[in-house]
Amino acid sequence: MRVTNQGNSTSTQVNVIDGRAGIFAAANADGTMNSAANPAARGEVIALYATGLGQTNPPGVDGKIVKGVATAIATVTATIDGQSAKAVFAGDAPGFVGLSQVNVIVPQGVRPDPSSVPVSLTVGGNVSAQGVFIAVK
Repeated sequence: MRVTNQGNSTSTQVNVIDGRAGIFAAANADGTMNSAANPAARGEVIALYATGLGQTNPPGVDGKIVKGVATAIATVTATIDGQSAKAVFAGDAPGFVGLSQVNVIVPQGVRPDPSSVPVSLTVGGNVSAQGVFIAVK
């Protein structure tokens, strides 16, 4: 990367990664928000809403509402309560701008807990921040 300001330039090498997800919401199979009062069932598909999944196919357009299906190019995996959770979709959330969605199946072996079941996403080998939780019944 090269930055030039008033005739002065400096260069540095910058590493670029495929993506690093940041999860900020979860919705249950019926579309309602996941919470202690509204936990997900084991075996159901939940939607994790995030940013940072990287490039999609077809490519997204900055500032444009997503129409159709745009899937993440990078490999996206999910972990719930330390268990691998099958991701059935990872890409841009239809009808939104700049929002990603990962639909995952809550593993049968996840312990029931009304508020503190840890969840994370891995995008191209980069794990999302820890400290994100869902409720499971």
